[in-house]
Amino acid sequence: MIISGGSTVTPGHTENGDDVLSGGILTVLVSATAVGTTIEHGGLVQVLGGLTVGDTILGGEETVYYGTFSSGGSNSAISGAGTAVGLTITSRGLAVLNSGGFAQNATIVSSGALEVHGGAGAIGTIVGRGAVNIFLGGFTSHTTVNATGFELILGGTAIGTTVNVSGVQAVHAQGTASDTSIAAGGIQSVDSGGVAILATIGGTQFVNDGGIASGSLLQSGGTEIVTSGGTTIATVFAGGALILSSGAVEIGNIIALGSEVVSAGAVASDARVFGQGKQIISGGKAFATTISSGGTQVIAQSGTAGDTFVSASGVAIVRADGVETNRRYSPAERNLPRRAAWPKARRSPRAGSVRSARVERPSAPRS
Repeated sequence: MIISGGSTVTPGHTENGDDVLSGGILTVLVSATAVGTTIEHGGLVQVLGGLTVGDTILGGEETVYYGTFSSGGSNSAISGAGTAVGLTITSRGLAVLNSGGFAQNATIVSSGALEVHGGAGAIGTIVGRGAVNIFLGGFTSHTTVNATGFELILGGTAIGTTVNVSGVQAVHAQGTASDTSIAAGGIQSVDSGGVAILATIGGTQFVNDGGIASGSLLQSGGTEIVTSGGTTIATVFAGGALILSSGAVEIGNIIALGSEVVSAGAVASDARVFGQGKQIISGGKAFATTISSGGTQVIAQSGTAGDTFVSASGVAIVRADGVETNRRYSPAERNLPRRAAWPKARRSPRAGSVRSARVERPSAPRS
């Protein structure tokens, strides 16, 4: 049926294959179903507690709400959540999930968009060239963000999102992303007031001013970049690299494989470095690092390390212009000979408790 005015699907009834034109409105009430509807530009489908299956939003709009229907008195009222299953949102079409509205297995392409508001949710959405916008109180689960797709968390919660190559997940103020998987070429950006928890990073995670990343797993080929004002907590390294820019803060990272670079103006504390992990203090500051079992700490370019604990075959290297204070060793490590592979260091008589090292250069051969 072609709808250019108003039409309603009442409880217990099903509409099939409707085409809602510009200016047309199709309303799907509680316990009613619309299947295979096409919504043209300027058309509208209102799902007030009903169900739609396989709709195509071709530039139009579908809104989904919790609905109540009464046939003549409060005792005969029926209510229910509005549900849209298998939506295709394309050609700048828009689907809006309001409180009590849910979408399952939606597909977004060609600049389509899905809005998820407070009290609403979307499960299994696939985003191509388009966007999912999650507002305060809304949630998504198991979204897949493909090339040129976006998931924007604007105060809501996203759980289990997969971000593929050239896809982007952005976590803004009051937004939370949990268990995100960032594939090679994918991006997660955690901005002011946003929180990312337990991300798996094979692509790139940016933690910007005011953003927090906690419990990330950094994989081989992955990169975590923490900019000024950003904080990363308890990242676990299974490869990859973490770069702390000036003004960034790191707390309690576990570096088993891969490297952490602490740039000038950045601060790292309570890191554990072992296996094939490396902490490179390149002008920044690191405090209370524990180095063990093959882990390496390198202090260079005016970097500073304090209260480092070296045990079980860990290696701490102080290069020219590097400074360390109060390094501690396990009893077994204290009696080991200095590693011959590194140049002999000479203590500065003015350093006091600070161990500063200067590489001695060999003298020129005599003629």
